[in-house]
Amino acid sequence: MMNLRIRAKDIIINDHPDFEIVSPGNENVFVVGFGGRSGKVFTDKKDYDHMKDGGGVYILAPNEEIVENLKSIEPELYALAESYARMKHCYRHDVIRVYTERYGRKDPLS
Repeated sequence: MMNLRIRAKDIIINDHPDFEIVSPGNENVFVVGFGGRSGKVFTDKKDYDHMKDGGGVYILAPNEEIVENLKSIEPELYALAESYARMKHCYRHDVIRVYTERYGRKDPLS
């Protein structure tokens, strides 16, 4: 029987020209990656400072417009995390895919 939860046709993209995925401590946006709050978008460091490093996606957004765009995709990220069996999760490529579906992907060379 085919597993319908697998999205085999999706190409995994791990970057986006609007923002940068960075190591912990260099971010201004954090997306929870695992557990009951998967998909939650934080912009205040003290709200997620207690979480373990590696427990989500650390994003450096260059301006307030992109920060607001990331916050606006939170409902889609929650829904995506809910769609997985067992532990809810929201990986880096999930964040990038949902962001791209909503706001597109500008060519960085144009």
